[in-house]
Amino acid sequence: MLGTCTRLLCLAILTGGGFVSASPAAASDSYLAHLITDARALELSGQRQWHLLLHYRKGLLGGYKSQADGREFFFAEDGKRNPEAELEATLKAFFQPEPADSTRQHPQCQFPARYDWLRTQLQFDPTQLRAHPCGRFSP
Repeated sequence: MLGTCTRLLCLAILTGGGFVSASPAAASDSYLAHLITDARALELSGQRQWHLLLHYRKGLLGGYKSQADGREFFFAEDGKRNPEAELEATLKAFFQPEPADSTRQHPQCQFPARYDWLRTQLQFDPTQLRAHPCGRFSP
């Protein structure tokens, strides 16, 4: 029987006739992948504004290096020298839940200029990527 049915039909049969909906985590992973694909297509990691936000300078022998120091400035392990990895890690960080530690800020609030620029460039869907309230920046 399994050889003759389509995947969707088999899924319906195996789940008792009902359809299984994607989990919220799967939906956010899918939207994150979409944003990363769009960011790559637009070559956002190579744009001057991204380099200014992260304080990147072009090296004499090529490549980039940020003038910023401190591990907490970067989300990617190699973010100090890799603008694309840092952009993708930043997008991923924007999907994180509120920090359990009340003394820490959500990544959207920690780096509001990055968030605003990426939101403008990628036209974030507010139903897919919720904007977090940033108490320190509220009037």
